[in-house]
Amino acid sequence: MPPKIAPPENAHKDTPIRIARLTLHTEPPAATASLADLRGAIARIAPELDLLHQHTEKGFLYRYPKVQYRRNGGKFGIIGIDEGACILLKLPLAGTSLHLRNRRYRIVRCDISLSESTLRVTSQLRHYRLQTPALLLNKENFIRYGKLVGPERSAFLDRICVSQILRVAKGIGVWLNNEVIAALALQKTLPCTFKKRTFLGFQGELITNVELPPGIGFGKAVAFGYGVLASVGATARPANLHES
Repeated sequence: MPPKIAPPENAHKDTPIRIARLTLHTEPPAATASLADLRGAIARIAPELDLLHQHTEKGFLYRYPKVQYRRNGGKFGIIGIDEGACILLKLPLAGTSLHLRNRRYRIVRCDISLSESTLRVTSQLRHYRLQTPALLLNKENFIRYGKLVGPERSAFLDRICVSQILRVAKGIGVWLNNEVIAALALQKTLPCTFKKRTFLGFQGELITNVELPPGIGFGKAVAFGYGVLASVGATARPANLHES
């Protein structure tokens, strides 16, 4: 069973979550630059805003990132959640030049969309497709996962999905009072490189009784485009999913 997580001091329930989505049109097109380079360039615009880069003078901030960087085809994208959305709307991005490695990219247009979403337990199951691989295992869990087979391996992965959903909720400031259930309909695994380390990435569909804001990240390294969830739909709830 995953550990119970105490409610954060700023926990809120049934309050709309603000989401800002930005698409950056650059000249030249940023087809090959990395998302890590993008985050560094955005951070240099306003280094005092730690939500943009998750660092302080004391080191790295271990929290769910409310600003997440994406690649939308040949363009860069940024998603901001709650306070992250407010920060993105205030950044003077249009006309700004981004220095990524040895190249300079000028932002010629910045498309912005605003929406409100919720994060709550529902009576129906929600289906989400992983648009990018999710990094779900730390070193210890990777070893345990490798020793399991068949239904035990699937159940172990499902419990990790529950823990990750609770992490997302806590990071956004939502306390889920009811049981959380989840399962990963795994399609394939593949090696993924992040910070010069190789992780096992999972692709497939996440099935859960939690309504999640579409487009947010799930798992590790979500600030860099891993584990992006897209809503597929809702169905009635079976009785054999793993719960918190």
